[in-house]
Amino acid sequence: MPSIKRSTKKQESLRACTVSEAKEEYGYGTRITLEKEELKKLSIKLDDFDVKDTVVFKISAKIIAIKSSDSMHDSSESIEFQITDMYLNPHKGKLLNSKKEY
Repeated sequence: MPSIKRSTKKQESLRACTVSEAKEEYGYGTRITLEKEELKKLSIKLDDFDVKDTVVFKISAKIIAIKSSDSMHDSSESIEFQITDMYLNPHKGKLLNSKKEY
């Protein structure tokens, strides 16, 4: 799987444009937050994990927007996904054999 971590040059460029000193290694929108309802549906207990654990997700998503724009100074492209189904491996970084296909 390819890493989506920002390049050092991009991190420095973004840090120069913000007030925060926080190091943002990954782009906006690359985080997933699961709240109580989703945790319950996935049978996830907070005590099963620690901060900085690595887990494996399997997701199914629909494309809901495709955007492209050009200006004199910049151009951008993006695809927006809506996650519709998810499997979270509770065994910290080890991929389980799942018979369920999305």
